Amino acid sequence: MRRSQRRVVRRQNSDFSYSPAQRAVFCDCNARVRLIAKGRRLGFTKGAAYYVVHSMLDGVYGSVLWGDTIHQNIRNYVSRYFMPMLKKIPKELWQWKVSEKLLTISGNTCDFRSADNPENWEGFGYDLIVLNEAGIILKNRYLWQNAVRPMMLDNPNSVAIIGGTPKGKGLFYELYKQAAKRKNWQAFKFSSYDNPNLDKGAIDEMLTELGGEGGVVRQEIYGDFIDEGTCELFGYELVSMAMEGETSQYRGGFTPKGGRLDVWGIDVARQGDDMSVIAKRRDSIIYELVRKSTPDLMNFADFIASDYHDAARKPDAIFVEINGLGAGLYDRLRQLGLPVLPADVGAKSMNGKMFNRRAEMYKRLKSALTMGLKLPQDRKLHAELCAIEYEVRENGVFKIASKDELKRALGYSPDSADACALSYFADVVPMERDETSGRNLSAGAW
Repeated sequence: MRRSQRRVVRRQNSDFSYSPAQRAVFCDCNARVRLIAKGRRLGFTKGAAYYVVHSMLDGVYGSVLWGDTIHQNIRNYVSRYFMPMLKKIPKELWQWKVSEKLLTISGNTCDFRSADNPENWEGFGYDLIVLNEAGIILKNRYLWQNAVRPMMLDNPNSVAIIGGTPKGKGLFYELYKQAAKRKNWQAFKFSSYDNPNLDKGAIDEMLTELGGEGGVVRQEIYGDFIDEGTCELFGYELVSMAMEGETSQYRGGFTPKGGRLDVWGIDVARQGDDMSVIAKRRDSIIYELVRKSTPDLMNFADFIASDYHDAARKPDAIFVEINGLGAGLYDRLRQLGLPVLPADVGAKSMNGKMFNRRAEMYKRLKSALTMGLKLPQDRKLHAELCAIEYEVRENGVFKIASKDELKRALGYSPDSADACALSYFADVVPMERDETSGRNLSAGAW
């Protein structure tokens, strides 16, 4: 690429400027290995994307590896951060191959690889290695020990930029601490407040969503490495991404068209200050949350029945938590002929690695989110999901924090989160339905 062309491209991309934190990492540091522990929304991913694109344009790096968590995140980051820059570059100079996850700029290449397929990382050498979400992907030591570190041995001039929000004191922490003792390594630590493009009020709001104090805030806002005992199940970024983009249209009772499977999850309030919640899901979209104060279960049952009969498309199954007051609601809805199924969240799981059915349904919800489940933009649901904690006991059994523990942390019961998880209580076989009327022609099964 000629120098004059580079000047034009840089001028077209002049709307981006490095923040002081980004500049310290990408511009002012010459260390071969750079480790960045950061709070959420620092701008590391966006800065790294800009650095990669312009380094490839300038021919600084002929081959680049971008390592990330899952394929969905790679698609999101390419769309959100890379494409706006690439579209300002003459089309003949770059190419994005979606199926191969290969970006070519001026003859230089960038491979995108996800941590869920670590075997695809081996056997290649790169000039620049960017590890995004290092706190997550470096939980798999194999990636560093069997893939990334050997790459750097093969290419003595290679550079590794490793950044992310800490997730306990694992390998990321060990490498971070080693930087103080290793020649040509450098460690950085930034909080969310180090991003000058963020409104301080927005960070304060995020802090409130995370509970206002304690280890989660130290980790997610200030980038601290904290000991892992209990850990958050979903994480701020996963929940935020599930609520971003096209999900904004799901406010106000929007119902997505098409789809094969409709499931409702109903969490019944246990105390007067709690809310009963109906979460409505179509395939991989939870498109509506209905909250009701329910002093009278029969009135609530009538409301649900009316909502069911008014629905243009009837749910294949309605999971009702039967622990406590939910048992009476389940019986009444069954009398009214609705396709209800009992959800005993305290029952023993069929999976020996799960403490109970509650842990199992939340693990299903986590899997759905990592696979692209969309959530409505709902501040209360966001706070509840971010507060869900789990522990892995000495015998390897996965356990979700109890509802009472979560209520003490939040100040209210996580009813919306429970309703969403209840929509994944068990597998459901879609009913046969008249697609014109939406009327069910056969009973659902599970």
